[in-house]
Amino acid sequence: MMGMGGAGSEGKSTSDHIKLWETDDRAGILLTLDDTKGALAEALNLLANRNINITSIKSKPPKTMNDKKMINIHIDFYGTF
Repeated sequence: MMGMGGAGSEGKSTSDHIKLWETDDRAGILLTLDDTKGALAEALNLLANRNINITSIKSKPPKTMNDKKMINIHIDFYGTF
């Protein structure tokens, strides 16, 4: 099977090579921030002050909304709502 690194070539099924693990509860938020100096740092400090453990952070290219430059930041973290 393509992309499996020859997993099926040794007489084993593909599922023999898949390792599963349990994960903790995770949640995510999407922030829309002004594209200005320090905006992301301020948002991250709010999370850090509440002991929120971030597992992933991704940004999207800036866009303009109502003549204002904005940026979307997606943050995943441990916890639930």
